Amino acid sequence: SSRPSGCSPAPGRLPRAPVFSPSHPCDALANPEPILWHAEPGETVQLRATAAAAYKALQPVKLTIYRSDQTRVKTFETTVAIGPGVTELPFTWDGTQDATLEGIAEPGVYLFQWQVGSAGPTMDADQDKSALTQIVQTRSELTGTYDDATDANGIRDGCVVEDHGNPVTTPQEGCVRVFDGDLNVIADTALANPVANPPNASEPIWSEANFDMVIAESECHLFAVRDGHTRTDRAHRSRWCLQMNDRKVRPLADNYCFIPEAGRVDHSAREWQKRLWDAASSYRGAYRARANGSVSAGFIMGALPADRIVHYWGHGNAGGVTTASQMIRAQRAYPGETGAFLADANLANARLIVWQACESALTDPDHGNLCQAAVARGAKCSLGFQEPVSYQERLASCARQWAHFFWQALAQGRNQNGVPSTVDDACAFAVQKVREYNGGDPMGYDTAVVFGNGATRVVPAN
Repeated sequence: SSRPSGCSPAPGRLPRAPVFSPSHPCDALANPEPILWHAEPGETVQLRATAAAAYKALQPVKLTIYRSDQTRVKTFETTVAIGPGVTELPFTWDGTQDATLEGIAEPGVYLFQWQVGSAGPTMDADQDKSALTQIVQTRSELTGTYDDATDANGIRDGCVVEDHGNPVTTPQEGCVRVFDGDLNVIADTALANPVANPPNASEPIWSEANFDMVIAESECHLFAVRDGHTRTDRAHRSRWCLQMNDRKVRPLADNYCFIPEAGRVDHSAREWQKRLWDAASSYRGAYRARANGSVSAGFIMGALPADRIVHYWGHGNAGGVTTASQMIRAQRAYPGETGAFLADANLANARLIVWQACESALTDPDHGNLCQAAVARGAKCSLGFQEPVSYQERLASCARQWAHFFWQALAQGRNQNGVPSTVDDACAFAVQKVREYNGGDPMGYDTAVVFGNGATRVVPAN
């Protein structure tokens, strides 16, 4: 009989799979690596397996490549003379896809499965992945915890494992590995006591892992389990099943702080942007929120097209705000004026832009109005202030008070009860809290003006 005994990669960013030779103890098998495909010019992936047979015969060989959600993208099929002994089976993938698909595969995490031989009376067929155990559902959710010091969210990942053996057999182990959009591993942890369910269970038991992780804008949570069918396998192997992902995309939120005397207002905003909760829909989510501190106008302008949310805290006046390099203004005062201007930015992706700065809602006769410009360039909602907002000495914390309660209301509701507020309501709540904190004086925060749609909500993050 023939049996794929392994897959060894060529040097570079190439996949590695376990060795299936029965001369190796099954416990030495490693979880098969996926293909990390970058779609770079000239990139190829070398996949190699070995098949062992007691006699020489022509055998069909099939290699299938899948997206991480198990959608098939490429199938290689050929016939090879295998045996006697071990025969190497090399394949090269250049990113091309089957005829039903077009072009080169997009960058991402891909999976593969080897099949050698054909089923029949001689049992002359085998494959590298488990034939009896499979992952049929996956999920990834935030637990609601967040640590500002490490910028890590609590994560609860889970999968449903089905086992088609008789009897149903518990997996030996399982894991989940998380890749960011650049295909870097940002988390790798074991599933705690993975459980096997019979096929089509009405209330399946989930196998879960709880861990902390700094979330990314794009994530692939890749689950894998190793079956427990060593007694029924011809070579007494415990094989990994074909992996399955849970894909997460978290929109970007950028926060800036240009007045250190007031503390890190950008951290106050970020903390709530990473702790979204809507009780009615049982939703817990997060933005890929960044606390950037004091940066250049070039950094801010470069980030704006990808931003779903922006919170600026710093010095401003009618028509512009300061940065670490130069002012950002709403528009040019005359043709050819150099500088940084919102009128040049594409803000169609933006849901909310907050200008927490003095007079940021006022209009300059030459440089225009920041909030109006933001909405005109595509932002759904923008907020500024008509009067100075204080930050000096003991009043510095008023800035943090306003930002803290504004984002609390937006993220979880006024009472942190999972009823997220609109921008209008969150603004009113934040002013109320500043008044309570400062003996009734709103310190200019009651002059907030919302441009665009004040009924905008930031929950869910999509």
